Amino acid sequence: MSNKLLLNRLWNSPTITTWMSFLSRSFNVTVIIPLVLNRLSTGDINLWYLFATVLGLQVLLDAGFGSAFVRIIAYGTVGLKNFSNLKAGVNEEDRSGEFDEGYIKNTYQIMKKIYVYIAAAAFVILITIGSIGFLTPISESSDHFIGWATWIFFSLSLPLVLYGNVYVNLLQGTQNIPLVRRWDTLFNLLNTCTSIVLLVLFPNVFLIVVINQVWLIIATIRNYYLTIRKYPFLKEKASDLTIQKEIRKNVIPSAVKSGVGILMSQGIIQTSGFFYAKLATPAELASFLTGLYFIQVIRNFAQAPFYSRLPEFATYTGLGELNTLKKVAKRSMFQVYLTYTLIFLVFGLFSGPVLAMIHSKVSFPDQKLWGLLGLAFLIDRYGAMHLQLYSTTNHIIWHVLNGVTGVLMIVLALLLYPLIGVYGLPLSMVLGYALFYSWYAPYKSYKLIRTNFWEFEWNSFLPYLICLLLFIVLNEGGI
Repeated sequence: MSNKLLLNRLWNSPTITTWMSFLSRSFNVTVIIPLVLNRLSTGDINLWYLFATVLGLQVLLDAGFGSAFVRIIAYGTVGLKNFSNLKAGVNEEDRSGEFDEGYIKNTYQIMKKIYVYIAAAAFVILITIGSIGFLTPISESSDHFIGWATWIFFSLSLPLVLYGNVYVNLLQGTQNIPLVRRWDTLFNLLNTCTSIVLLVLFPNVFLIVVINQVWLIIATIRNYYLTIRKYPFLKEKASDLTIQKEIRKNVIPSAVKSGVGILMSQGIIQTSGFFYAKLATPAELASFLTGLYFIQVIRNFAQAPFYSRLPEFATYTGLGELNTLKKVAKRSMFQVYLTYTLIFLVFGLFSGPVLAMIHSKVSFPDQKLWGLLGLAFLIDRYGAMHLQLYSTTNHIIWHVLNGVTGVLMIVLALLLYPLIGVYGLPLSMVLGYALFYSWYAPYKSYKLIRTNFWEFEWNSFLPYLICLLLFIVLNEGGI
């Protein structure tokens, strides 16, 4: 293979470009976080983490519509007409195999209308529930007045960024992920460079939050122009009421089910910091939030080989190519587990000494807490990827799996926290996933691709599960 061909393949690879995007964003860990931990007060550090947590909650405010629209747009790229439930197979007469402009255009029009309501709902939630959640953190920050002004700007800008998911969904669903991620990489680097300059010259948490939101708004405008330039027919109005009715009939129920599922899984994890803030000292909270933030960064980076190919997986299901789906999905999952485990181990070994070396005001979580967090998120990814694989059939069971698992996690956390303190939070995640989520989702996935646990996982998930269990045992992870 020539160097030019290799570079072209890397340049247009969904996995590589997604990793480029995450790597550029990871400078928030390798550069920005050390500066934040070194130059800001503990109260401002906690506030910065909580702003980052709310940004992570965008997936909740999206309410599941993003994944539903990406999946249904992907069906439109292969001309699939009947996609209400693909688990029973696909009829040849229900697909043309060709890109359907009219269908994509009608989907785009519906998506814009729905996201106006989502953005409005997000604003109401932020200025009510969000403001209550930020009462204590802002009161403990270095400047209460500027803190509230920053929160108001954040609450106004986030709904606009959320509406911008219309363009992200369209580009992802049409398998233009490399295009989006290359631009994301550039903007992430610009955002990081701006933040570094501000932290060095004016060490202020409020400026960092504002400049981050400004770059997100600029990126939203960028995605709009990328979408219209790629698909100029989207400027035209779409008025096929039959298609729009079919899309609504499928999108809204699946999105609501997905949204409930996300709320009961990622919502609980993301908001755990707010609840722990009521119980822990600022130093204990900062250590826990540091570990939670790092493990989520690792998870998000590691899942690129699988999640960047979800639209591709949906087209395989839509075309009835289940053997190809099985082969490609297994390879992608293996890459996720390998990447996740390696980075987890590196963080576990070196993050504590690095934070000490830079004289951080916040300590890295101890090995017991770090090991439990790592195990919890590994099991979470195992179940989540199989759930995403089964969801390519457009039969959505997120609300059932995550609803039951979320209740289990809450009950277990309430029981375990008085007994073992902060270790009860990740341990409740491990037990909640193991008791339901991370066996039922794979069970449905295995049925779809006609396989079983041992055949699919013996050289994929199982070695890395054993690796993390050994990490806990060797680091005296017993509680």
